[in-house]
Amino acid sequence: MPKTNSQDIYTQEEFEQDLTELESLIQQSQSSNVQSGGAKEYDGEYRHFKLVTVDGKEVNLDCTANIKDHQTPLSAAKKLLRSYCRAHKLKEANRLKVDIEFTIRETNRGSKPKIYGPYSGKYRKYTPAEMKKAQASGITFHMKPEVKLIRKNKKNLKQSGGYNM
Repeated sequence: MPKTNSQDIYTQEEFEQDLTELESLIQQSQSSNVQSGGAKEYDGEYRHFKLVTVDGKEVNLDCTANIKDHQTPLSAAKKLLRSYCRAHKLKEANRLKVDIEFTIRETNRGSKPKIYGPYSGKYRKYTPAEMKKAQASGITFHMKPEVKLIRKNKKNLKQSGGYNM
């Protein structure tokens, strides 16, 4: 390390030794997979979902959603609602008019394709209090997707084969 006393001379040999030490510290920090100042990168499994039906009609849109393994299909349904609106190029005012009933299918490799739903999906505007809270993160949001699982009687659930109780 550099000399602290002004009378001592910092030699070229000491400088090169400090430089070598610094380079080794930099290499050690770069070799570790820890991100500085943020959360660790997710290295778990993902679940993949696709939109199957909208208002009782099969759709063939490229609407897909990927969620982390510990999340529920409801998270995928919210993402798929956003993806559906994007596929139809719906802007803010038109998204508020969206009120659909849809089902989703899990499409992971090596697993049976399981259908979840039906879900009811629509958008709603943020209240001023929610808007203020949403702006705290630096991103301005104006509306929020609301998705709910439509509960039907047990007889209909068994026939559809989608939702397990």
